[in-house]
Amino acid sequence: MKKFFLDHSVFLFLNRITKPNRKLLIYIFAIGCYSTFHSIIEPYAFKILIDSVSTNITSKTPKEINTPVVIIISMSFFILIAWRSRNYVSAKFFPLLKGEILSITLKNLKNKPYSFFQNNLTGELSTKVNDLLINSVNLINNLLMMFMQFTILTLSVIIAGTTNILFSFFFTTIITVFIVISYIFSKKINSYIIDYTDYRAINFGKVVDSLSNIFEIKIFAREDFELKQMEINTSKLIKKDQRMQLIATYNAIFLSLISFIIEIITILALVWLCTRNLVSAGDFAFIILISKKIIDQVWMFSDSILKLSEQINICRNSLNIFEKSNYQYFENDIKPLVISNGNILLKNITFKYNSEKAIFEDLNLKITGGTKVGIIGFSGQGKSTLTNLMTRIYETESGKILIDNQDISGVTVKSLRQQITIIPQNPNLFHRTILSNIQYGNLHASFEEVVRAAKIAHAHEFIQKLDKGYLATVGDKGLKLSRGQKQRIVIARAILKDSKIFILDEATSSLDKITEKKVQKSLFKLLKNKTIIVIAHKLEIMKEMDLIHIVNEGKIVASGTHINLLKFNHYYKSLWQREHGDLRTKH
Repeated sequence: MKKFFLDHSVFLFLNRITKPNRKLLIYIFAIGCYSTFHSIIEPYAFKILIDSVSTNITSKTPKEINTPVVIIISMSFFILIAWRSRNYVSAKFFPLLKGEILSITLKNLKNKPYSFFQNNLTGELSTKVNDLLINSVNLINNLLMMFMQFTILTLSVIIAGTTNILFSFFFTTIITVFIVISYIFSKKINSYIIDYTDYRAINFGKVVDSLSNIFEIKIFAREDFELKQMEINTSKLIKKDQRMQLIATYNAIFLSLISFIIEIITILALVWLCTRNLVSAGDFAFIILISKKIIDQVWMFSDSILKLSEQINICRNSLNIFEKSNYQYFENDIKPLVISNGNILLKNITFKYNSEKAIFEDLNLKITGGTKVGIIGFSGQGKSTLTNLMTRIYETESGKILIDNQDISGVTVKSLRQQITIIPQNPNLFHRTILSNIQYGNLHASFEEVVRAAKIAHAHEFIQKLDKGYLATVGDKGLKLSRGQKQRIVIARAILKDSKIFILDEATSSLDKITEKKVQKSLFKLLKNKTIIVIAHKLEIMKEMDLIHIVNEGKIVASGTHINLLKFNHYYKSLWQREHGDLRTKH
């Protein structure tokens, strides 16, 4: 898998996706070979038949007349059977092929680091995957057709020479001219294809981005603005599409003119040869049929060259999403994380986003397993980034993160994330039922376990009031629910996961004070003896912490209990006063 994704060759990709069902592809290819043979032998059989019936038919034996008739009828029957069986096999092969493409691309995308999705529009990515899916299938079909077309042309040229060798030279020249012209046009159209497909993916990404923020559009009354932007982008897309289509049209016009000239020359040449008795009636009919076939096939072959260029470029462009620099490998040969105590140690951590100023520089932090640790600080000081580093959503630039003396860079990412639960400040839900959203924390959880988790999160009460209860769908990203309701669903989901380490990142910030205290009390009771990291702006919850760390400019500037910090740390004291108005410390 790794080797494949380091190579962007379209044909290596085609080899990869067809490998599981290669026998079906070979059968389709074999029928194509028979079809090319049939398409040439059938006109030749007609030539023999015409010659038989046009020259003193009374002197011919039944065998001389019946043989070409039997050949024609038999071949018509066999080609009918062959093509129907090909359709049957194709109906099995191409859906399997699409499934293989989706499996490979989606697996690769899901394994990409989180930063990749931050830097790319979701709509653009889905368009690229769809382009790859459609054009890979079309490319395989096109390659099969091109092989058939080229074989038919080759056999046509050879068999035309049996009538008169000059026809072989004539048709060879025609085919060469067509292919050269088509190749020149395909090279010319390449840049237009890439330009169009790139912009189409970006434009679709912007449309999806706009629709996913429909609430903001409506609340700011920006419908006209968004529509205007869409019209501008669509207008650019239309122009790029028209420019690409015009190149293909110019090619078609030019080839049509050549085809017309070829037909005239062929007919005049045959008439001239007939008047001199150099060709028979069968030869005349045969060459007319062959010339028509050659013109049709060379036309289709030329069109296939243009399509081939387009399909290869679109596939290659789509495959760029698999670049090594954006790929997060999940090695199978490294060991899983095993947690017993839940001790966490950050040693000399340095991290920054892209080329920005470092968020952390030589950061050190120790968290004892089974304790509740609070982290506070100004916004943008890296509190949430810490949790993303612990789960390897982001990778550190230097330093180590150890969990129970195991360097997390040396364990499987899956095992790491399975044993750390994050309850985020921005709760997101799938457009599925409440039951499936909560059950996401433990796919094997029973309905009773889901209800128990919902009760601990104080979500059961409002869920019961919904028309379909736990089977109610929540809408895209949970739009049918309030922020507080979504947050309680997310908490219930985290409870079901039941991991060794819990990170609460403003986990109850959207709840009213009464519900917040109830949820916190239930959570801390449930998570007794687990390692709990709490990130919060509200200091009320910090009274429950065993230790509190204050983060500022990427460093731990102070640590202590709630009471100690309230007495000796000016920053903590000022935050408490701002929140409570005095220095009351009673629990």
